[in-house]
Amino acid sequence: MDWDDPLDPVAVTVPDVVAGKTSIVLVIHDSGHGGWQFMDGQDVKGSKPAVIPKEVLLRLDPSLAELKDLPVGWRARRASSKVPWIREKNPTAE
Repeated sequence: MDWDDPLDPVAVTVPDVVAGKTSIVLVIHDSGHGGWQFMDGQDVKGSKPAVIPKEVLLRLDPSLAELKDLPVGWRARRASSKVPWIREKNPTAE
């Protein structure tokens, strides 16, 4: 699956990212539909996921364009929105 796959147009995130309250600091690319996760680094226990078109996320955070080619089974992380992304194989990937 790649970023522009018409069969996989959405991603999973948290409501605070959608509302612009927090920055995305962790991107995970798992296999399958909805395999893109954009997280703010906060504990997600008890929170409902937000499903949003990937293009909307790109408008919220243009730096995500750097990650369009992130391979399945990889993640990208950063300490804040002001520092570069670090790419690595996701240690929890299957």
